[in-house]
Amino acid sequence: MSGFAPAIRLKQGATFSADIRITDDAGGSVTLSNGMLSMQIADGLNNAVASPTGTLSSDGSYVTFTAGTSGWPVGLLAAQVTVTAGGTSTISETFFIIIEQAIT
Repeated sequence: MSGFAPAIRLKQGATFSADIRITDDAGGSVTLSNGMLSMQIADGLNNAVASPTGTLSSDGSYVTFTAGTSGWPVGLLAAQVTVTAGGTSTISETFFIIIEQAIT
């Protein structure tokens, strides 16, 4: 079924962690040693919520982004990854993060 962006569900206060692997147009892996990845997360009004820290894997095949979510608002957040290499920036499709209230 097309037309639906993927969503990640987390309880508020959990640790967000995502491994991002970049591929070329043919689906082959791209080594990230000469590029930079950044992630932006925003609320429904496009207010910045977080810019998780990225750590490059030892072989350069993916980046792991992590962030604590205790200060993130409950609800639907939008996220995207920007890849910058060779002076060109490419932005991923938007994906969504649903932050749910923790039951205490």
